[in-house]
Amino acid sequence: MTPRLERMAAILAVSIVVLEPFLFVGSFAGDAQVHLVFAENAAHGRFYEFNPGQRVSGETSPGYMMIGAALFRLMPARWVPVALKVLGLGAWYLLCWLVYRVAARRLSAEGDRGRWLPSAAAVTAALIPGSVYNANVGMENGLFAAAVWLWLDRASAWRWFEPAGVDTQSGATVLRREVALASLLGIACWLRPEGFVVLALAHFLRWKRVRPTTTVAFTGFAVAAALALTSLAFQYLSTGDIVATSILSRGVLAMKRSLLLGPLRIDPAFAERLLLYLPLTLSAAIGARITSKERSGLDTFLICVFATFFLLYTLVSGAAQLARYVIFLMPILALYAVRGTRGVWRQRRPYRRSIVAVGVAVFIITNVVELSYRRRHYSQQLLATAMGAPGRRRARTDDLLRRLNSSHAPPLVVALEAVQLRYEVDDRITVRSLDGRVDRELFGFIHDGAVNHFGYLTTVTADALLGTPDYNHREREDSLASLAGLVPGQSVVRAGLVFRRLPSISGFSISREIELDQRR
Repeated sequence: MTPRLERMAAILAVSIVVLEPFLFVGSFAGDAQVHLVFAENAAHGRFYEFNPGQRVSGETSPGYMMIGAALFRLMPARWVPVALKVLGLGAWYLLCWLVYRVAARRLSAEGDRGRWLPSAAAVTAALIPGSVYNANVGMENGLFAAAVWLWLDRASAWRWFEPAGVDTQSGATVLRREVALASLLGIACWLRPEGFVVLALAHFLRWKRVRPTTTVAFTGFAVAAALALTSLAFQYLSTGDIVATSILSRGVLAMKRSLLLGPLRIDPAFAERLLLYLPLTLSAAIGARITSKERSGLDTFLICVFATFFLLYTLVSGAAQLARYVIFLMPILALYAVRGTRGVWRQRRPYRRSIVAVGVAVFIITNVVELSYRRRHYSQQLLATAMGAPGRRRARTDDLLRRLNSSHAPPLVVALEAVQLRYEVDDRITVRSLDGRVDRELFGFIHDGAVNHFGYLTTVTADALLGTPDYNHREREDSLASLAGLVPGQSVVRAGLVFRRLPSISGFSISREIELDQRR
């Protein structure tokens, strides 16, 4: 390739990486509005508060809550969603740059001195639509991914997983680096609970491979663990929960599509996503196999992290909103896919090079199709909704109460899945979650792959139901889906509750059957 063509290709690649996030400039995740609820309350000292006076562990990222709280103190509430979008965009660009740095360092260790292969790894990671979208919709996942890859960049530069990284440095330098790396891992735990797994794997593999001095190893682990456990203690002291309800709710969301094999509940979403990117997955498998004979400590860590989270998301937590949670994992797939593609290309067999060309073409087509799908199915008006929500709360609440035909004294209890409604209404409405995100009570009504929503609604004394989600593994007559066929004005009794389809809104009023009998 001529120097001119190289420059043109580089400009095109950088332009795509820089401009692609702006395809979703007006997007804002519903869960990002949930973060805004917790952050706005935290800005007034009410940490982990969702409904007024109700502290719940529905906030998975205490660090992000603190960032949001600081923004609410520094600027008008209207501009906080924009600031979070800008923060996410900066974290995304930082992540792409860090992937390039890690890839360049790793590939140069194998004899590749050029910039093409690490650039290809970074661009490949940056082109994955699920990652670029979810990193730029006001969520914390992109920030967490940037923190993990900043740690990977420093760990690879300082040869943290290699004996030489310890032996050739002075004791003071090693200790400073150990504390710096430990602090990054601890901060990552404040951003996402996945950070605890990354921390544990990193120190376990490092100890097994390097056998660092006791002082260095203990100091690093102690600093990382102290920072991480502080976030857990903060959550426990605020809510009484060690495992956040926002984590447990992911299992509820994944329950319907999961496969039940005895005690195992298997969510196939991660495997399906790897099949969607089959050329990338196959190339990454080849790349991992090529390096198996002379695998570095960093290689071992990256492969173990990917495999561990594949198992966790498949067998433990479920994989609801998967693309959001694997932003930090997909660059690993991209890195090994580039290495695998390079290995196949170097064999200089025409049919194999043709396979590589076809694989690249399929990958590009898949990305274009997914980008188009996300553009069509994800509203570009949600950022404007989040920006305007604080100023429209009274009017929004008045309208909702009118549509619900409410004669109850406030607060009115509304149950639904999209609990981001909390950010759009005032204290006259209490919001309860049908997936358990902000309601630990719901998990007491889950048995044998089914949710007894009617029993739950009896316990929380809900006044209205907005939506009829069905999380049950099998079709059941007593699920909320059984209400979907009611026409406006029609009523039905379930578990002593009367559900009446409302004519002016997609939902149901709820009243107790015994109360109706007394009125009669």
